Amino acid sequence: MKIENRKLKKKFTGGFTLPEVMIVIGFFVIMSATLSIGVSKFSNSINLTNLAYDMALSLRQTQVYGTSVKDRTSSGVSTFESGYGLIYFSSDKLSYAMFADDPDVSKRYNRRCGATSESVASVSVCETSSSKEFVKKFLIGRGNSISKFCATRPSGQKDCSDGSTASVLSYLAVSFMRPSPDAFIRTNLTPTSGDIPLLPSFYQSACIEMSSSDGTRKNSVTVSFTGFISVANACP
Repeated sequence: MKIENRKLKKKFTGGFTLPEVMIVIGFFVIMSATLSIGVSKFSNSINLTNLAYDMALSLRQTQVYGTSVKDRTSSGVSTFESGYGLIYFSSDKLSYAMFADDPDVSKRYNRRCGATSESVASVSVCETSSSKEFVKKFLIGRGNSISKFCATRPSGQKDCSDGSTASVLSYLAVSFMRPSPDAFIRTNLTPTSGDIPLLPSFYQSACIEMSSSDGTRKNSVTVSFTGFISVANACP
């Protein structure tokens, strides 16, 4: 019996010490934290990429509406004369709007949401504008935001909304109208006669840049005056 007891004692003497257990637990905690950070960054990247492509599709939708003569009902009257576009405001980094560009009595288009007498400074003002040109509101969401938008002149000069350029943009409107798929790019700096823009080629392209919730990633959507729409990283 004594021999058997000795064997039992030897059998159960193995195992982990407390320091060894603590080291293993610490290792798993570090690994879990590292994986969690990686998953979070990957999720932010995917969300931002999806946002950029959604915005590009929104621009493409306005291009289709504007060039395919989509009907529009205003004040109970159906019309096929409206152009369509998207408008962005420097004061509103979490949303943008689709608008219908209705002609005035002289069949002229102002290429933005709202009329001259209205101070259209945000998507919400566009939405409640008496001109009734508001069509749809798009929300950015998931902690992402519009970090800036820029427009490039034929000379290469850039005008941006973030104060990084000599001339600062307060809004950017990109619209389309039949029969051409070309984009008309208007900002608060576009030369006008009254409220009617002059020089259709005043801007060659526009870029809208979006930033992830943690600010580490940026994607952008660029549209040229020829109507070409592309998705890339930060605005050039």
